[in-house]
Amino acid sequence: MKLLTFIILLFINFSATAQPDTNLSVISVEKVSTVYRGINNLIKIAVPGSKSFTATAFGNLTKKDSIGNYTWNVSTVAGTKAVIKIDAQMVDGSNLHEEKEYILLSLNKIKTILDGKNYIDYNLELTKQELIDATVGMKIDDCYIDNGIIPTTGFFIELSNKEFLIVEGNKMNSEAIKKIKTLRKGKTITIYADNDYELRPLPVKITLTD
Repeated sequence: MKLLTFIILLFINFSATAQPDTNLSVISVEKVSTVYRGINNLIKIAVPGSKSFTATAFGNLTKKDSIGNYTWNVSTVAGTKAVIKIDAQMVDGSNLHEEKEYILLSLNKIKTILDGKNYIDYNLELTKQELIDATVGMKIDDCYIDNGIIPTTGFFIELSNKEFLIVEGNKMNSEAIKKIKTLRKGKTITIYADNDYELRPLPVKITLTD
């Protein structure tokens, strides 16, 4: 299963006046200085005043474009810390070596949510129109980024053991709406968010009231 690219947006800004092997950088983190196992953490690295630089780290640090965007998968990194190392050649001829440390956490559980709310532990009852209007998302427990709430790339609707609907995005499509309108009162369906993550999200069960 593919890994979700989960946008953490960790920005690293390095000093324009570098000296050899000195720690001169000022780190600006828009969210928190934490990376997570099991997802592709998106980071941005910039070294103002450099002619070139390389960024290396344990795990899989992959450069995505020419403007400093990287993805960093730390699933194979042991311990509670993860480090990015920067080696830069500055325009004044000096060399800069930097190491940036991040808290490393594992994600334990993903939940399917509706309209930003968690109903995993509830017997959720909705009208057909409420279900049609619902927005499907995901919540990751123990994640400090946006309270763990992230968008979904799509979702599955389980109508029975043999009947499923696949929906792209986070809202019901025309096929799903048409099918929901034919369901009887008291019918229970199950929705699984799809996020290409290593762990399958826990589903939410919904019983129709009309």
